[in-house]
Amino acid sequence: MILRCACAALLLGSVLVTTAMPPETTSQPDESDNSRQACGASILRDGRYHNSGGVDITPKSSHASLFYRFFLENRKKQEPVAELPVERRKREDYPKQPDHKTRITWLGHSAMLIEISGLRILTDPNFSQRASPISWAGPKRFTPPPISAEEIPDLDVVLISHDHYDHLDYDTIMALKGKTARFVAPMGVGERIIKWGVEKDKVTQLDWWGEFSPGGKVTLALTPTQHFSARGIFDRNKTLWGSWVIVGRESRVYFSGDTGMFGCFKDIGERYGPFDFTLMHIGAYADVWPESHMTPEEAVQAHLDLRGKTFIPMHWGTFRMAFHPWKEPAERFYTEALRREISFATPKAGQIIENPGPMPMEPWWREME
Repeated sequence: MILRCACAALLLGSVLVTTAMPPETTSQPDESDNSRQACGASILRDGRYHNSGGVDITPKSSHASLFYRFFLENRKKQEPVAELPVERRKREDYPKQPDHKTRITWLGHSAMLIEISGLRILTDPNFSQRASPISWAGPKRFTPPPISAEEIPDLDVVLISHDHYDHLDYDTIMALKGKTARFVAPMGVGERIIKWGVEKDKVTQLDWWGEFSPGGKVTLALTPTQHFSARGIFDRNKTLWGSWVIVGRESRVYFSGDTGMFGCFKDIGERYGPFDFTLMHIGAYADVWPESHMTPEEAVQAHLDLRGKTFIPMHWGTFRMAFHPWKEPAERFYTEALRREISFATPKAGQIIENPGPMPMEPWWREME
């Protein structure tokens, strides 16, 4: 039992370090790197990727302090006391859609099923009980996903934004590898998937601003974010991170992945916008890592910088990945969205949004404890 607890502490510490805590900056970009445009190509130096402009995202607290806050401090209100409402889905709910219609289903955390231009695209899927390298410890789901990996309809593309455990889950990828025509990921992340057993010819890797057009029906573009990558203690920034632009014939969608607030949103909006939908992360922010995760208010500003039309929040209400109360991201977003008078939708997990169609805007989390 003592050995099991010690192993759990070590592995949980790894989860904290690799999914919540940004890496320490060991060196600043040299003069040639600083001469790059802030939103230009990714910077790969000494086998590691770097954020544009040499942004320092060193945590504002010690490792021990972060570990205590995450695992030992009072968790009251940081997790719901009961399962959250979910609209259950089955394969039959997803017939092939006509090319002129876009449908989006939030499947929890950053998993978004996007049906656009006749294709089915799934982002950052995680259907596991925990966002963790082990099955019996680590951040646990607040509620089951609305559909299982086995029940989900066949997919054309699985998009991955970066390699943190809550965005790249081994068991989910293994369950989906026979159900999707292609995985598209940032540089280095695709190599991880291939090592896991996915066929090499089914994996496409892109650098920032790289584009790929599956079947000629949509354009997928990997765009910059301000974040980091790791799945262990010693592989910090060995793989790239990013956000995704999906340009279809009838609509344009932006998927943020994880990011801090930075100037590239305007560049992305100018190059690919306006966006009919921006799918934006609003959770897992903290005062000790402000450069790598936006607050809900910053996410609303990013939506405006992107020239977004309708904002759909994600990356909240599924796993406890920071210190804030579980419903705080949604409440802060809702308040700011009303104040800034933007168009938005606040779906429950499993609720389908159609364009054209009405947008669910109810603050349903207020009824939960």
